Amino acid sequence: MLIKPIQALLVFLLGAAAGLIGDAGHVLSGTTRYLDTGGVPFLWESPFWFPLAIGLATVALTELSLRNPGPTRPADWSDAAAIVATVLGAYALTTLEPEGPWLPTTVFIWAIGILAWKHFGQASARAAVIGAITAIVGSSAEIGLYANGVFTYSESINVLAGVPPWLPGLYFAFGSASVLLGAATGKVSTS
Repeated sequence: MLIKPIQALLVFLLGAAAGLIGDAGHVLSGTTRYLDTGGVPFLWESPFWFPLAIGLATVALTELSLRNPGPTRPADWSDAAAIVATVLGAYALTTLEPEGPWLPTTVFIWAIGILAWKHFGQASARAAVIGAITAIVGSSAEIGLYANGVFTYSESINVLAGVPPWLPGLYFAFGSASVLLGAATGKVSTS
């Protein structure tokens, strides 16, 4: 691994905590409802596996970013806090209209995703690729969980094979922003 163990732990905790906060908003607003957790214990409003998956995904995306270095601007942990706040803000926005129109939310979440790519992902091709991979893999995983009866999204927004159409945009923001987390670890070239 290119990411140092202590940095991996910090990135894991950052991703897991942000995932827990965002998922709690979804559950409390009725945007998401867990159906069959197989007796898995919950941590706050989420099955125990959820923060683990998000934390591990955050580390994996950061590592992927480090393995595909390119010129970036210098970044530090305050930049990392800013991108986490941005993605978490987008996550929170998706809880405001669990039964409402999905189109405006989808447009807004994709706009935040593009801004995350432009500013925090530094408009790089690798940030776009990592964002696109994350959007496809993350959304596909959630479609699979929906198909297996693990959870459901609110009926008025689950129009994309059981998930909301804004979900890929949220994953795109998360993935493209991982480039900044990679830069914040100090391992990415800043030339």
